[in-house]
Formats: sequence, C-alpha cells, structure tokens
Amino acid sequence: MSTVAQQGVTGPPLVPAPSFEAGSGPAYEDFFSYRLVLLMKLTERRTAERVLAATQLTLSEGRAVMIVAAHQPIRVQDIASRSHLDKSQASRVAESLLERGLVRKAGSQTDRRAASITLTDEGQRINEVLLSITRQRNQEMLRRLTLTQRRRLMEQLDRLIEDAGH
Repeated sequence: MSTVAQQGVTGPPLVPAPSFEAGSGPAYEDFFSYRLVLLMKLTERRTAERVLAATQLTLSEGRAVMIVAAHQPIRVQDIASRSHLDKSQASRVAESLLERGLVRKAGSQTDRRAASITLTDEGQRINEVLLSITRQRNQEMLRRLTLTQRRRLMEQLDRLIEDAGH
C-alpha cells in the first residue's frame, strides 16, 4: 500500500492511499474527507428523523435549543456561530423557537442584535428530550469502540478540528 503525498505537511502521512491499477487514481470514496462527510450525513439524517418524531423540530431548531440551554442567555449571532449557521438562518430558527414558545427574548427592543434568548419551561423539557436522543445516538455510533478507543477518537477529532482552523 502506498501513502498519500502531502506537500507542506510535516509528520507521517495522514491516510494511507489504497492500491490501484496504473493509470487510474484513487476512488473518491477512499479519501478521509469523503468518509468524514459520509459519517456526518448518515448521522444527521438518522438524528433528524428522531428529533422530528419526538419534538416536531428540525435538526437546526433542535441544535439551537441545546445551544441555548448550554449557554443561556445567548444572542442570536452567538447561536449562529456555535451552530455554524449564517446569521439569517439562525434568526429564522430563533423566531421559530420563539413562536413555538420554547425560548423567550429579553433585552433591547431597538437593537435586535443585543437581545438575549433563554429557554422557557417547555424549552427546558424539549432540551431534555434532545439530550436523551443525542446520548442514545452517540452510544449507538460508538458501541463498537472500547472506552479507551472512544477517548482516543475524541482526542484525535479535537486535533483535526483545531488543525482545520475552528
């Protein structure tokens, strides 16, 4: 098995390249980035189905509830940053949660950016449901790994996230 050449990167190659016939390149599916995106998409789809069935929220709305719960009071622009949504998407999500009675706004009536958001009692209840779904989904995904492997995976993911410029 050959290794992927990495220009400008020090240390050992990150991903071994698969063997392939002369004249053909590696399959797209063999790249780490493809596999990471695939895992994310599969996970998001299954999680979104569970979140919708249990709460009638979209995945973005569910994430926003969990972000508010963890960081309240919080501004919409901070929800956007933490959820990796653009500000207009985060504003729509926050408005939807407000209309559903899951969050309340406090603060400036003249500057919407200065308003802070907190969960209502119903928002807290929904957050508990979302936490349960998230814990269960994580257990399912990691069930084949030992505790040591799980810790190591999280450490490696943290390194990759840091290197990606998060």
